[in-house]
Amino acid sequence: MSRAIWGLVLVNTVLGLPGACAEATRYQNRPPERHAFCASSVRGKFDGRRRGEVAVVGSRRRSCRGPWQVLLRLANGRTVKRSLDRDVLPGLEEDHVCELAGCRVFGARDLDRDGRDELEIADNAPATGVVVAVYQLAGGSIRMLNVRARRGRRPAPMELLYLAGGTESSWVVCRDSPRGRQIVQVGEGHLADHHPRVDVSETSYALKGLLFRHVSDRTYSRRGATGFPLRVPGRPC
Repeated sequence: MSRAIWGLVLVNTVLGLPGACAEATRYQNRPPERHAFCASSVRGKFDGRRRGEVAVVGSRRRSCRGPWQVLLRLANGRTVKRSLDRDVLPGLEEDHVCELAGCRVFGARDLDRDGRDELEIADNAPATGVVVAVYQLAGGSIRMLNVRARRGRRPAPMELLYLAGGTESSWVVCRDSPRGRQIVQVGEGHLADHHPRVDVSETSYALKGLLFRHVSDRTYSRRGATGFPLRVPGRPC
């Protein structure tokens, strides 16, 4: 599998990621919070009150080699923090979030239509695509969200993949229905530029509380299609 990464800017351009991702701001020598270096931030509605709340991800060291943390500045004046150093994502080569190259805010989106935004944090490791962990403010603390495992296994951290490569792409769309919202991880691949077939995979989830529930898997091929990646049903969440 090709792992060539064009970077977040190209992923936004090619795949049309939601505006919340584009609004995330990165800071270098002027951190948005005291003692936060290599920081990034995004505005959202994390406790369901006002959109002007701010999430900041940054390192407490000027060298940006950790420790890493996320901070929520809420509309009621409260500040909630969480250390990211012990969080684990199976899709990362080094396993722990932020361990190799740090982290950044990726976006703030309402993934379950409850009026509150979930916070997405991306690991900066260069060889894995953009691997995103999902967090939620619940019970006064910031919680990392899991996906309910199949076949009796323990829940595992939910991770979303964004990849823009020469022959492979991955991104996420949302599909709404009267039964609720589904979050769909899309993957596409084709053999070469001149090959007429594109293989598509879709894995759908629904978020309820602190758990993503697996809904369905679907794979199909489209022949004679022009342009890559192909559009699929759904919209940015």
